[in-house]
Amino acid sequence: MRKTLTLIILITSSLHATADAALLSRLGGAAVYDTVRNITWIADADLGLTNAFGAGVINLDGSMTWATAQSWIAGMNQANYLGYNDWRLPATPQPDSSCTVQSGGGGYGYNCTSEMSALFFALGGVVGNTLAQVHNADYSLFSNIQTTPYWSTEYAYYTPFAWRVNVSTGYQDAYTKNSFAFALAVRAGDVVVPAPAAAWLFVTGMLAAASATRRRRKPA
Repeated sequence: MRKTLTLIILITSSLHATADAALLSRLGGAAVYDTVRNITWIADADLGLTNAFGAGVINLDGSMTWATAQSWIAGMNQANYLGYNDWRLPATPQPDSSCTVQSGGGGYGYNCTSEMSALFFALGGVVGNTLAQVHNADYSLFSNIQTTPYWSTEYAYYTPFAWRVNVSTGYQDAYTKNSFAFALAVRAGDVVVPAPAAAWLFVTGMLAAASATRRRRKPA
């Protein structure tokens, strides 16, 4: 019985640790789920380099214009990439008073609350350092993180511009859509259905089996 209880404690502790995690690997390492924001990222942070999804001109390093990034996302959804067709560019909500710089009706700089800025901090980022210098173990969940900005949503106050966030440094700005940046796709929600009930049924079954064993061992 003591061994059974020990195993049950280990299982329930593992379930608790999973519930408290911020970033979890999904789909065999192809995606990363953020349990805090309830969004799922593509794990390859330069997927455009190897899969253009028919999006047109993508540079040899994987960077692209904002319009091409939109086409890239559309192609990804048409291909039902990883089994989903609701991928999008990360959001940069405005106004954002948490940013270090406020100008032109928008929040710039560091400490912003955009999804890409949040990813920088979730990976252990520290303002003034790049992720290559300071990061946590979750950094290894992603591949090909670039040191230059990634596209985000349109800049509503001046539509020729779009928001960009450098996930390597956490810096956020807005720049002309005709310039080049990278694209990292994200979607709302998880890409798997959690099944905590199944784990608890397993634990319950173990308890029942242990009880039956004790009854069989009890002298007549």
